[in-house]
Amino acid sequence: MKILVLGIPFAGKTYMSGYMKNHGYNAVDGDYIEGLSKFVTRSGADVTPAVKDSTYKGKAAANRIWKLDFLEQYLNSQPDSVIIFGWAANITDSLILFDKIFYLGLTQKELAYRFKHNEREHDYGKALSQRLRTKAAHKKWLRIARHKRIPIIKATAPPAHIEGVLSEALRG
Repeated sequence: MKILVLGIPFAGKTYMSGYMKNHGYNAVDGDYIEGLSKFVTRSGADVTPAVKDSTYKGKAAANRIWKLDFLEQYLNSQPDSVIIFGWAANITDSLILFDKIFYLGLTQKELAYRFKHNEREHDYGKALSQRLRTKAAHKKWLRIARHKRIPIIKATAPPAHIEGVLSEALRG
């Protein structure tokens, strides 16, 4: 069983992947799968090295995309069920690779709270432009999730509740 839990930045994907891993699940944060992501500009220029060493100074945002061939090989190499928590600009292209998909949803008020109380290991979300993009992406993805009938898990639910939803999906 291959499960994708997607959600915008600040939805709690990194936290939940760690929680699930600590509870015995094969759970991985897509941000930490070496070789899965690259960063590109809107024109398609690969700026991955500059983003990784924090020297990217382009005017346009660098978007994280997943290398779909790499992701497919990664998923097929897993000996057991796997839960990937992730987000990428091309996330819709990856949906076909998963058996089940969930979206970690937040209200705009909850998202604003998480922006204000940012406990992230990196700087993403400190710039107003990043927060505005994240808010817009969340509104868009709530509509997409509903349209595609992707179950929405309340991101502020207790971790044990989210674990229960995903555990049931694994038994599925």
